[in-house]
Amino acid sequence: MDPLVWFDVSSYGTRGIDAMLRVVGVDGLVHGSDRPYAAPSDPGLGAVRFALRTRNPSRFLTGSTATAPLQRRYELNNERVP
Repeated sequence: MDPLVWFDVSSYGTRGIDAMLRVVGVDGLVHGSDRPYAAPSDPGLGAVRFALRTRNPSRFLTGSTATAPLQRRYELNNERVP
């Protein structure tokens, strides 16, 4: 897959996100929000949540693949990433 192609799956349900994971993989997916229409939802996909909400959006916005500082900040402010 082209590393410059991203899919915003914020309006997809859990089954839709799961289908996208199977077709394109986790690296090209981001979970934004549909604000002001709707607040962001939790797709309930466990370990994939960190990639969709933190790692991939950071990579999308900065073009960086360095995720260690982001992961540590996420763990301190939220829950431990499995």
